[in-house]
Amino acid sequence: MQTVADAGSGSRALATCTVRGSINHDEYFHVAHIVRPGETLSSTFHESRVGGKGANQAVAVALAAGGGESSGSNPAKVKFYGTIGHDGAWIRERMREVGVGVEGILVSETELTGRAIIQVDERGENSIILFPGANYSTLHEDAFRAQSLTTAGTGGYFPHSTHLLLQNEIPLEATLSAIHSAKVSSQPPRQSQLGGQRDTIVIINPSPLPARDTISAFPWEKVDWLIVNEDEARELFEAFGGGVGRGGGDGKVEAARELVHALGGMEAFRNTSVVCTLGAKGVLARQCGVEKGMEIVYVPAAKLRGGVPKDTTGAGDCFAGYFVCELMGMADAHDDSADKEGTDFKLTQMELEKLLKVAVQAAGMCCEKSGTIDSYPTRREVEERMKDGV
Repeated sequence: MQTVADAGSGSRALATCTVRGSINHDEYFHVAHIVRPGETLSSTFHESRVGGKGANQAVAVALAAGGGESSGSNPAKVKFYGTIGHDGAWIRERMREVGVGVEGILVSETELTGRAIIQVDERGENSIILFPGANYSTLHEDAFRAQSLTTAGTGGYFPHSTHLLLQNEIPLEATLSAIHSAKVSSQPPRQSQLGGQRDTIVIINPSPLPARDTISAFPWEKVDWLIVNEDEARELFEAFGGGVGRGGGDGKVEAARELVHALGGMEAFRNTSVVCTLGAKGVLARQCGVEKGMEIVYVPAAKLRGGVPKDTTGAGDCFAGYFVCELMGMADAHDDSADKEGTDFKLTQMELEKLLKVAVQAAGMCCEKSGTIDSYPTRREVEERMKDGV
């Protein structure tokens, strides 16, 4: 993938990504067994890690883009917008170290950093208590509203991003504000960065999936790429009246293919391309607006060293981050050849397959180690593994 450094002085701006999402302090307590009611138990080991789906995916984008510390001469390809408390300064520093732009991480004066208390027993089973903390702050939304007032509603809170990546671990208001900011007026038009498309490309991984009434009212028409797992795809399909049990559930890729095709064919998703992860079976992607029969691409799961996964925690976030970074790279590659009159480009089947293979490989390598962002591979490691074929 071409980097900012490759562009050279005076070259066009390359694709960049904003991630608006959750950021947590994950505390792991290793215990003999999950604590029982009324019991006091000593842990054998304790770890503090960066967590939250938003932070995880931002780190994955940064690593996919080459990692490394951002500087004035080599600015970050991905910027994270979230909120921590004063107790979370170390988390911001950790993200900066891997190449994430952290200027958008605000500090709440009244809330503590979101936290996950995770017990892990000797068998690998876990029990998790979540505290949203500063993730539910409205600091960013307040700033967005203030900016909208001063720009008569024509500006965007993320005016320099070509891609926006979202999840569902922050309040719905925050997600909707981010989408509106990305799509509102788009001034100036981002034709060169997006290969002709005027609006920011919005990618959402709506996990955990919202309630059905929220699903039906969500502005899916403003989402360009939807990333879900098989269960989430089925629930979305059913939420829009697609019937219970359609596709998936029987372990067959063809059944999942039928589900993805049906979901993508619904009116709510007519402008949305769908990516459906299938765990050990791989991934399916249906691109909207392409020639009939060419919409769906399947890529099997990557081969793991040792044959079995050690820890699948955060693998979906690793996939999402690498997917978005590869999508950004495709936008850069299409920049000089795409139509400049405002129509968006479509990936060829070969390009989409190549993109998915990189993301699947990264997610597979993540499963070979314990932890979340600490298990994410660098771009160089992914490229070397793909060359080896194992």
